[in-house]
Amino acid sequence: MREFSNSRSDDFNSQKGGLLLETRQHQSYLELKKDVGEEFARKALLYNLKFLKNNVRATARAMKCSPHTVYLTIRKEIKRNSRDSSHKPKSKHPRYMEEEKEEMTIRYRKKTKLGKRRLRYYIFQKEGSNIPESTIGKVIKRAGLERKKRKRVKRDRTSPFYNMAFLFPFQEMQVDVKEILDKETLPKEVYRHLEASNLPLFQWTVIDVLTRIRFLSFSYRKDWFCGKAYLQLIIWWQKIYNLDRPHQGLGNLTPHEKLKSLGYPTGEEICLFPTLILDSVCCLDPSKIKTKSVQYHLDQNLIVRSFS
Repeated sequence: MREFSNSRSDDFNSQKGGLLLETRQHQSYLELKKDVGEEFARKALLYNLKFLKNNVRATARAMKCSPHTVYLTIRKEIKRNSRDSSHKPKSKHPRYMEEEKEEMTIRYRKKTKLGKRRLRYYIFQKEGSNIPESTIGKVIKRAGLERKKRKRVKRDRTSPFYNMAFLFPFQEMQVDVKEILDKETLPKEVYRHLEASNLPLFQWTVIDVLTRIRFLSFSYRKDWFCGKAYLQLIIWWQKIYNLDRPHQGLGNLTPHEKLKSLGYPTGEEICLFPTLILDSVCCLDPSKIKTKSVQYHLDQNLIVRSFS
């Protein structure tokens, strides 16, 4: 017998012996609890206990449960409460997080959008509070502040190999240009904002392979003039990325600290590359270039702007 129908439950009191004997032989206490409910299962256990003349171990064997379950049912019957008690822990977990710290974590998460590892370092710098990374992750999950999963892009397996042990700073540079206005990578509201506003649509990036120091610029066009101007102007740097923000891949060092750890006493000034709109730097119209080379006009344009 696997199921208890409503009609058999109604006849339970009138046919104690036969039904309880059948229950005792074919259905366990756990199965009864699952199929019919906790209160009915405990009543069935008590009827079996009475049928077996209050023999606790015989009742436990018949109902396929432990003697502890039988004693627990007896105590619940004395208290007139056949329902399960709450399994909520009565004491706080050793890693319990105070409400103030949780609110602080949520506030900084909304402000910075950092992941749990960088957020831990950020909170330690700002508040001096060392919160475990796993705890921060659970707070972010509970608050519903997890990032939406994006489709993973398959990387080219034939990427260049660099021998980092014999590499000098700025010896190898990774250059890239990408279109910012991309429906597949941007949230809908950000995409609509960029589309409606007159903001640059292209990002130019150069990263030093060894120290991960980054050069960043933007432009409205993606052409040879912007690319040439960008490469010529890579003699300055960005302050936040290169001087203030620690990088996990560099052992929580900033790119400039990584540069100094390699024995190069270079000043911070080299890391202050400005973010530029390249169209305003190289505003040459190819149709108006009639004499000499494009390189000559571009160099003259840059010289004039540097002294203006």
